[in-house]
Amino acid sequence: EGIDGTYVVPRQPAILEGPIDPLWFGSSRWTWDYLKQKAGEAVVEVEKTPVPETKAGKDEDVQKFGLVAPKVSIKFGDFVEHIKQGRSDHYLTTQHIDIDEKNSGLHLSLWGPPVHLLRSDFPLRPSLVPTLVPYQMNLWIGNTAQGTSSGLHHDFHDNIYILIKGRKRFTLYSPDDAFHLYTKGSIRVVHPNGLINYKGNVETREDGLNL
Repeated sequence: EGIDGTYVVPRQPAILEGPIDPLWFGSSRWTWDYLKQKAGEAVVEVEKTPVPETKAGKDEDVQKFGLVAPKVSIKFGDFVEHIKQGRSDHYLTTQHIDIDEKNSGLHLSLWGPPVHLLRSDFPLRPSLVPTLVPYQMNLWIGNTAQGTSSGLHHDFHDNIYILIKGRKRFTLYSPDDAFHLYTKGSIRVVHPNGLINYKGNVETREDGLNL
């Protein structure tokens, strides 16, 4: 049945281990110098947070990124230099992409900076999931010895998260648990596929399109 039948349709999270196929994702050439040369002029917004001065190992020592972290604009090439120097006070996350407010309510592009300058390095639809309909493509980059946390949140679309370097730990909760969590907003409905609609926001279908 492949990935779709085994994981996507039954809404089953999965960890797929092994080397990334360079035929569908060209990250093998993603050295810092390559990224800087190809996308260094792109202006990105990065989250900036003070580096904790306490000893690592406790939850309060972990740098907190996410909605609470202030953002600053910087050239991607300068950000890469910060990472190469070992700085850990900047974190590249999802970039702003304009939305078609009048019609579909969807983003006007699949990618913001710097991904729009790297899009030739990967296909729109990886062979791993050939039926995938992409919604948005993002790049996260950070550097820390203490660890970082983006906080508990949920996305509105399925994710394929490709770890190129480092480690990442996910703590997952079933959408069935949504009413038992402290959500930001009052839940109107949790669709059978797990998509959540909130009261006061635009109501959507199960596939995310506006009603």
